[in-house]
Amino acid sequence: MQGWIKLHRKLQESPIFQDPYIFKLWTLCLMKAAHKPTTVLVERQMVELKAGQFVTGRKVLCQEFNSGAKKSDQVPESTLWSWLKKLETWGNLDIKANNKFSVVTVVKWEFYQGSDAEPDNGFDHNLTTDCPQTDSSLTATCPQADTNKNEKNLEKKDLPLPPPPTRTRADEEQEMLQVIVREFGAEGLRFSDFDRDEINAWIDDDGHAPALITRALKEAVLHKKLSTPYMAKILKDWKKNGWTTPEQVDAGKEKQHVQSQSQHRRSGSKIVSLPEMRQTPMTAAERFKAGQK
Repeated sequence: MQGWIKLHRKLQESPIFQDPYIFKLWTLCLMKAAHKPTTVLVERQMVELKAGQFVTGRKVLCQEFNSGAKKSDQVPESTLWSWLKKLETWGNLDIKANNKFSVVTVVKWEFYQGSDAEPDNGFDHNLTTDCPQTDSSLTATCPQADTNKNEKNLEKKDLPLPPPPTRTRADEEQEMLQVIVREFGAEGLRFSDFDRDEINAWIDDDGHAPALITRALKEAVLHKKLSTPYMAKILKDWKKNGWTTPEQVDAGKEKQHVQSQSQHRRSGSKIVSLPEMRQTPMTAAERFKAGQK
């Protein structure tokens, strides 16, 4: 794919810019979007795309996003798709899905990427007759952008910022993973691909919430047995007890502690009351008789 995309400086004030993974996904969407109306063949079906649209799916998007990335930096397709849905929630994308593929539309594409939009990206928007429109022509002989454009008033074209980000399941999963990797590093342990796959299975297959997995991590650190097998055992025990949230774990463990203390006290009182306590010492005859038994 040839050409370039434009990035508005206002993006720095957006929550997209605050997360490197979300930012990478957003730029991937911009690069994949058609710059003019076109028709593509997908699953033996002709799909007409407008400018700013592209066709994708979970597996394809995952392959493109993780292409060239180290295994430790790769993102599972379920997490990646939830991030794409987050961009839709923020009003940056519109996603129309069927049982075969999804058509993704970049909202306000013409405003930010169209020929009449203010690029505001450091290049002169009027590079026409003076410079040929090819990548190789962008050399020192071409006029540079007018730096006064940095101060240009765009109030008429300003768009409202996306709403403040709300914490999603994807946010929780990412934060959980960062905490786990950090704890493994603090203990001098290597966080392997096996560990990552194990944790993903806890989420996708077992349905454990990221907060509960983080709580299991703390439990493993507390017992100085930090490993994914030990955390798996903890999660299994908690599931048997019906504990699905950190709050239920804390309440359940407190209840177990109280019951244990109560049983200990009852056991202790029985031990004290078992011997036949005498108020007066035994006589010599009684001691002699007791010794013969």
